[in-house]
Amino acid sequence: MEMRQTKKEFNYVERILLIVDEDKTNSELLHNMLKEGFYIKCSENLANSLDKISEVRPHVIIADLNVNKGQGSFEHIKTIKSNYETRVIPVIGLSSDKEDESKAYISGCDYFLTKPIDNFKLLDTLHKLAQKKLSVLVVDDDEDILDIIEEFLNKSFKVLRAHDGEDALIMYQNEMIHVIVTDIQMAKMDGVSLINKIRENDKTLPIIAISGVGASFLLSAMKVGSDNVIDKPFSDTDLKQAIKRVIIHHYPYKASW
Repeated sequence: MEMRQTKKEFNYVERILLIVDEDKTNSELLHNMLKEGFYIKCSENLANSLDKISEVRPHVIIADLNVNKGQGSFEHIKTIKSNYETRVIPVIGLSSDKEDESKAYISGCDYFLTKPIDNFKLLDTLHKLAQKKLSVLVVDDDEDILDIIEEFLNKSFKVLRAHDGEDALIMYQNEMIHVIVTDIQMAKMDGVSLINKIRENDKTLPIIAISGVGASFLLSAMKVGSDNVIDKPFSDTDLKQAIKRVIIHHYPYKASW
C-alpha cells in the first residue's frame, strides 16, 4: 500500500527510491532522512511491490526483509534480481536479525544493514552505491577499437568485451550489464540483431550504437531500440558524453550525494 510520495528535483533527473516496510514508523524515519534527495514511494510488502517496480522503475530499493515475518521476502528479492529489466536496480536489505545477512546476499541484495537503522551507515551505504563502478559491455569485432574504447572508459567503468553479437548476448544473459556500446557491422551477429534480441526481454537497458559505414545503419539501430548513436571515428569525449547522458537518465543515483 502506498503511503506517501515526495518529489524533489535533484541533479537533472529525479531519483526514485522505493521503501518497503510494513512498520510505518520506520518508513517515516527513512522518508524524513532521504526526502531531500529522492522522489520517495512507499509500500508495505514486496509482494504488492513487484508490479510497481516494473512500472515505476525505482532507482534504489530499501526493503525490510522481516516484512510479514520474512515470509517470501527473500524469494521476492530473487524475482527482482532474475528479471532482466529490474536486476540492475540496487537493493538494500534491512533486518533486525544479523543472521539474515547471508540469506540477503544469496537472494541478491546489494547491501545489508541491521535494524534499527544507523543514519550514518545508511548514508555511507548510499555513498558506496554512488561510487561503485557500473559495467559497460563493449561489442566490436575490431580488437583495436576494443582496446581504444577500453582505454577511454576503464578509469570510470568496469569494461567487458565481446567480439560479436553472439558473444555479447551470452555475456548480457550471464553478467550484470548497465550499458552496452555496440558496433553495427559484425560477422556472427550484427549490432542491429543484437539490439533487437535484447529488446525482446529488456526495454530499459541503455544501448549506444557505433558505426563508420553511414547514417542508414545507425538509423536502423535507432529503430530497433538504441538509445544513442555515434559515428566513427569518435573522440573519448564523444563517447563519454553519450554514456553520461544515458547514465543520468537510467542510473541517477550515480550523481554526487
